[in-house]
Amino acid sequence: MASRLDRLVTLLETGSTPLIRNTAAQQLADVQKSHPEELFNLLTRVVPYLRHKTWDTRTAASKALAGIVENAEKYDPNGEDDLAKDESKIEESGIKKEEAVEPTPLAEGQLSLDTLDIVSILKYGKELVRGGDRGHDWALASLDPAQRLAHQKKTLDGRLGLLGPYSEEELEYAVPSTNQNGSSTTLAREDSNGLSRQENNKGTSTPSEESGLSARQLNQLKRKRKREAMTAGSKSRLVDLSVRRTNT
Repeated sequence: MASRLDRLVTLLETGSTPLIRNTAAQQLADVQKSHPEELFNLLTRVVPYLRHKTWDTRTAASKALAGIVENAEKYDPNGEDDLAKDESKIEESGIKKEEAVEPTPLAEGQLSLDTLDIVSILKYGKELVRGGDRGHDWALASLDPAQRLAHQKKTLDGRLGLLGPYSEEELEYAVPSTNQNGSSTTLAREDSNGLSRQENNKGTSTPSEESGLSARQLNQLKRKRKREAMTAGSKSRLVDLSVRRTNT
């Protein structure tokens, strides 16, 4: 078999007439038909002749390659899936087909891809950038997981931009929290710097108090407020982290 194959491949190059070369190409295709396992062996031998310097040799090699491919087993990537479907049909023969199950309706607050307004999200959605919304994150830190999840669900449409354009200064976050007496609720507002401020700014420094501080003292005050906000725990107090600078 090997010696016959070698002779046929050699005739693609050394055949004295086009008829001999074409006959060798046809016989190579017949080898593939008789011995399907020789596919890659045949391709390895024939393909290099496609780059031969002689036109007749390249033509004969292309004809041989066409015949080999034609006689090769057709590959169906979905063949196994079709076989499994046929087997399932045989097993289910005589069994009444079940009716299509209606999709489960969406719960309140859930979004559907069919109706989701991607254009509004890209146009009006709140950007997710590193370092942004720090004040809002600190405001939510004092809530328990259930309250935090409820707040995020409530404000989801606005943050995604599904409610249209909004102003940073007008965007309000209703942050429910309970103080030691168990009855108070805090409303935090986010300013243009991404920092939250409490409607009742009780306990924060006034501009007149900060105007006499140096740059070093202002930085210390800002760090102190950050620590107070991060360690607030279950307290509902929101700390204004913005440090006002006055021109001297």
